[in-house]
Amino acid sequence: MSNRCLFISKRPLLTIEDLGEKVLRPCYYEFRYKITSQRKLSQSQIQKLWEANLLGYGQTWGINSPCDGNEEPAGFDLVAGTMVNELDEVLDLPPTNYFGKPVSPEKMFYYEYLTYARADSSD
Repeated sequence: MSNRCLFISKRPLLTIEDLGEKVLRPCYYEFRYKITSQRKLSQSQIQKLWEANLLGYGQTWGINSPCDGNEEPAGFDLVAGTMVNELDEVLDLPPTNYFGKPVSPEKMFYYEYLTYARADSSD
């Protein structure tokens, strides 16, 4: 076996960021969250995050951003190649392809989803 080049992102597979709350009317609040993912998420997958109590609480929740499989990436990270050996140990070598030619960094896209949860003061 020989060494190979991997592109390893430092970005977590999924993060959830609390964007704060907003008073919609007296005793009725909206809690906003941003999900950032290396992969597209379906509405069903985001609903599972809600059901696991990771996206706030309340009577209702929803998604404020495209989430139909056709959404565009929110951005990308430029990730340099990392050389590893057959045991996946990182090597201190410049990144090259199978033929020994240098490889350029690759774009690794990520997606963002905005969600909300609404609750009255009894929740």
